[in-house]
Amino acid sequence: MTRDAADPDARHARGMHAEGDDWSKLPNSQRKDRPLSSAQLKELAAKSNGRGFVALAGNCSLILATGGAIMLTDGVLVPALWRQAWPPLLLLLLLLWQGFLLSALGFAAQHECLHYTAFRTKSLNSLVGRLVSVPSFAFFLHEQAMHKEHHTYTQDLERDPELVAEVAGCTYSGAASGLPDGVDLAAVAAAGRNGFKKVPLSRAQYFERFTCLSGYTSSKLKKFWHCGRGVPVDYSSDGWLLKHCPPGARLTASLQYEARVQAGGTLALLLLWLAALGWRSLLLTWLLPAYLGPPLLY
Repeated sequence: MTRDAADPDARHARGMHAEGDDWSKLPNSQRKDRPLSSAQLKELAAKSNGRGFVALAGNCSLILATGGAIMLTDGVLVPALWRQAWPPLLLLLLLLWQGFLLSALGFAAQHECLHYTAFRTKSLNSLVGRLVSVPSFAFFLHEQAMHKEHHTYTQDLERDPELVAEVAGCTYSGAASGLPDGVDLAAVAAAGRNGFKKVPLSRAQYFERFTCLSGYTSSKLKKFWHCGRGVPVDYSSDGWLLKHCPPGARLTASLQYEARVQAGGTLALLLLWLAALGWRSLLLTWLLPAYLGPPLLY
């Protein structure tokens, strides 16, 4: 595809290979009919460490409180007789709620940090973004690279990493493509950029995602495994489907280093938790909710 200087896409930063990575200062829209004035946009886009830490503290407090409730309900903190007074349904609901909170921390908080909008400085956003990714086993730098390309080529079936993986049938859940049945991809490509979304199309499809729990987990773990070996993967978790931008040496080395550091740190944290609070606490307040959480959010 040939693009000239008048094409907004040609003037936009070139995704993960662009110079600099503070997207908040890039002109991400060429529209002239914006409903908000420049002054309103500036006010809404103002960054604040205070607001960022308040939001982070709220999310972490809910996770700690729910973890405590799970331990009480299961009888970890009190005699087993306590457990008999609570129906198993309550424990299941708490596990699902904890899973949602962990996924929200690893997705929503991570998302704001990788855009450098949660806090005032790039370094603080990067640090917090990496920390909040650990509980849900998310990969901060990988998501940052993919998400930047997603914003550069949003809804482009051949270049948007999210849609490329969907079209290839390599979704986050490891299940079949989330595109509606009967979609003529050639017609879609000819018509331009359409607004496909990864949200379930029905209640049945929503609940079907819980049958793909192992797919979500294996997809996350494979990203760490492959990138840690120096073999970059995209959202497919098995290869690099983005033909328009093959990974360079710098991105490959960065992903390899980050994957090894985060995997090693997470393993150390798991072992410390196991030694301090035991396997039941580790399983019920962290690992099982993290396993159950993705379909509730993604």
